[in-house]
Amino acid sequence: MPSEWSRSSHETSRASVLEAAFPASLRQAVAEASRIMPPATFELAGAFAVTVEGESVEVPMRIYNPEPLPEEVEALTSIGRAVLWCIYTRHNDGFVRQRYLRRAIELDHVWVVPFVVQLIGEYVAEILVDIREGLVDLDVPGSEQRRRFGRFVAENPSFFDLTRQRIASYWNCYYQSAYRRSEYPGLLLISSLESAAAEQSA
Repeated sequence: MPSEWSRSSHETSRASVLEAAFPASLRQAVAEASRIMPPATFELAGAFAVTVEGESVEVPMRIYNPEPLPEEVEALTSIGRAVLWCIYTRHNDGFVRQRYLRRAIELDHVWVVPFVVQLIGEYVAEILVDIREGLVDLDVPGSEQRRRFGRFVAENPSFFDLTRQRIASYWNCYYQSAYRRSEYPGLLLISSLESAAAEQSA
């Protein structure tokens, strides 16, 4: 059984890694959310680096923590819950990612955007459908949602190019029989994001 010191040290290390996924102004909220996360069954697996309105963040590719108890989540502040929802969109279980995405996508914070866009570059078509349906204003010129996502894409061209390549590859490998290319939700999202980014760069 680990000592209190080693357990505390591990929790501090985890909080530090998760802090890197959010702007520095959210440090307290990240600490609050990470405290209720059960211990991980495996260590965090990698990270992707992006810029959010000029600030660099490193978001975990996957986390392996079981979900916290609902009553503990409810006890968090609203910003602590928002941070937690974003963190669990990186869960290794696709069903867990989907549940937390459905909550996170309703948030209007700029720091939520990389968590959503990363999921567009992954392989679960059901999650892509949820994103397409959740980003209701993405194709509305001048909307705040379009501005928020367009600015992120314009700010992270290499990350977005990799996302585009991945989604095209997944369609080609797994979804040609289920979707025409012009109807695949991932590729529709890519087109919408490109248009939103162009609007921000104009």
